[in-house]
Amino acid sequence: MAERARGWRRWPVLSLRARLALALGALVAVLLGLWAAFDLGQRNEQRLQALRLRAEQVAEALVAAVAWPLWEYDDDAAHTALQGVRRDPALVRVVVRDHAGVVLAALQGEPAAGGPPPPDGEAPLVVTRPVVFVSPAGDRRQIGTVELALGRRELAAQFRRDVLHRALELAVVLAALALGIRFATGLFTRPLEAMTRIMQRRAAGDLGGEVDPRWLARDDEIGAIARSLELDQQQRRDEAQLLAITAQISSGIDLGAFLSRLAAAATELLDADRSTIYLYDPARGVLWSQVGEGLNSLRITLRPGQGLAGTAFATGTIVNLPDAHADPRFDRSFDERTGYRTRSVLCVPIVNMEGVRIGVVQVLNKRAGCFGERDEQRLGSLAAQAAVALENARLLDEVMAMKNFNESILDSLSDGVVSIDPDLCVTKTNQAARRILGWGEEVLGRRVTEMFAERDGWVEAMVERCTRARKADAALDSDLHLGSERVVSVNLNVVPLHDTRDRSLGSLLVIEDISQEKRLRGTMARYLPKDLVDRLLQDGGAALGGSTHIVTALFSDIRSFTTISERIGARGTVAMLNEYFTEMWEVISRHHGMLDKYIGDAIMGVFGVPFPAADDPARAVAAACDMMRALDELNARRRARGEEAIAIGVGLATGEAVAGNIGSPKRMSFTVIGDAVNLASRLEGATKSYGAPVLLDGATRERLGAEVPVREVDLLRVKGKTRPVAVFEAYGWCVHARERRWLAAVELGQRGIACYRARDWAGARRAFERALCEWPDDPLPRIYLERVAAAERTEMPEEWDGVWVMTTK
Repeated sequence: MAERARGWRRWPVLSLRARLALALGALVAVLLGLWAAFDLGQRNEQRLQALRLRAEQVAEALVAAVAWPLWEYDDDAAHTALQGVRRDPALVRVVVRDHAGVVLAALQGEPAAGGPPPPDGEAPLVVTRPVVFVSPAGDRRQIGTVELALGRRELAAQFRRDVLHRALELAVVLAALALGIRFATGLFTRPLEAMTRIMQRRAAGDLGGEVDPRWLARDDEIGAIARSLELDQQQRRDEAQLLAITAQISSGIDLGAFLSRLAAAATELLDADRSTIYLYDPARGVLWSQVGEGLNSLRITLRPGQGLAGTAFATGTIVNLPDAHADPRFDRSFDERTGYRTRSVLCVPIVNMEGVRIGVVQVLNKRAGCFGERDEQRLGSLAAQAAVALENARLLDEVMAMKNFNESILDSLSDGVVSIDPDLCVTKTNQAARRILGWGEEVLGRRVTEMFAERDGWVEAMVERCTRARKADAALDSDLHLGSERVVSVNLNVVPLHDTRDRSLGSLLVIEDISQEKRLRGTMARYLPKDLVDRLLQDGGAALGGSTHIVTALFSDIRSFTTISERIGARGTVAMLNEYFTEMWEVISRHHGMLDKYIGDAIMGVFGVPFPAADDPARAVAAACDMMRALDELNARRRARGEEAIAIGVGLATGEAVAGNIGSPKRMSFTVIGDAVNLASRLEGATKSYGAPVLLDGATRERLGAEVPVREVDLLRVKGKTRPVAVFEAYGWCVHARERRWLAAVELGQRGIACYRARDWAGARRAFERALCEWPDDPLPRIYLERVAAAERTEMPEEWDGVWVMTTK
């Protein structure tokens, strides 16, 4: 495509006049060509009709001439009768046949004699007529046929001559038309082409083009375009001049020098005599002249509403007077004190980004006439520049104050803070860092490598890696070797630093000096909830071990995770899991559950530890339903980003389990072990078979209130268990959970399960089929209908108890 575009650009660009002429010429040429083609077709058709009529008339004459010779089988007489047709120049052949199809006489035309057969496009026109003999007794009898063929060569020759004549006529007409169209389009496009050249020069930075006054005076569309172009040219010249002046103004940092240049720029841009900038002092409630041309050392002070500048500040409106002395708001005392004669005045308030008025720009005595609307716009732009400069000055003061404040905070921190630039050199340290690491002020500007022992080279590698990857990292419970014998245990955090443009500023090293208790608390707090950490710390030496609790375990897993991860890659998988785990953790935490662990894409949650409650199963079921709702919202966001939706299954089981710390004194993991945990994992796997996203065991169902919508799914013997488990589905998260047809389908399904276990196959089939009629998308009736069909085909043993055996995990 790029090569094709470059190829097109090599062709010359046609002017507007040429394009209009070509378009109109092409349109007229097409219309004339269509008319010529139609006319040629009509003429050719008329000639063909005439040839066909002549062939029919000649054939009728030949029928009359050969009737008697054919009756008498006199071939000489038949040939003689055909001789009259030979003079026809279009004759190709004439054949006389008897009733049996035998040729009695034939004649071939001279033009075709000895020549090649006519081409396919010039096939002869053939007319066949029966020969009927009438006996003296009045009997009519067909005794043969006459076949006459006339050629079309003359028609084709006449058609070619017509095409040639018509083409010559069209060429003459189009040549004359092209001259006329070019002249006519030139009258229309000449102004547009001239104005286009002005715009092209303007795009190149040349603003000197002038629009022809004749076009400005026109009342048609050309005049409107010309006036719009002229206005745009003038505005661009003003903008260029304003930008040049603004660049001169903004070249300095000092606020006083900036405002002085701003006043001089206002005087120059508006072609005025002098300018004054008033700033508002909120502490005293007055306006005072920060910069004033022609005032020398005189400082003018105004109250808001006093004089013209005070009026502009108080009202927030522009004051533009052609004659200041004619307005009662003008204070003549300033002219009397300075000896200056004020004529025209323009005052514009200075407003900051918050919409607060902070001053006024005043320009006096325009040299040519009075200040106009364009002058108001120009001065408004300069006032905006003044507002930005004043705001920057205020922000600089705030930044310096914040810098001092931050340094005070850093020095008050108990954790050490070390800032490092992109070259891995130390730029700033606080008192805690110098105390923890034993550094002095001489470390500033030195590389990190020089500040740590050789065996602590991992610190520089960690800082370099985080700075390059722009990702924070932490080294918990690490040892720093300071000096020959001193070792400090710290939590080390490296945070990359960036400016507002996402450019690297280096990194920040945060050093936490940890005692044994802080080390234990900090390590455990990263894996367990705070209340559990506090309880474990209170246990002291008894932290390892566990206690028995009645818990409700929750297992969830992402469907087809391996396939999805292969499609989206490692980065996409990590991003998906982080987003998914964040949503699910929020749900479990909201229902006061404990997140035991992440197992790949699976989540294990526990309700009932460390502090059991009577409503643990109800909260677990509510959390599972909310997880499905949160998944719907997550999938909506993923689809909006063009990403693949994900599906999960959740299994819940309630029973005794041992909850406690497992591991060593230096590395512990709080977890829950028991049959309920294993059963919850098996039920999560069973959700795939039943098409039910949330399954729970009978023990969990017994502890739920009647208001929790569940239905029995099966009696299941999971792998590794001998006793069957009643399995239920929680469907309260579904949008149709309260719909009448769904509730009817649930009731019918429960009735069908009862018939199935009673070996009433016919009753079970009727119940499940009626359930499908009520809710066709429910997979459970289909599963049982397959089981019923299998049971009807085979004789079930006497010991069959309706329990389904699950052979996989």
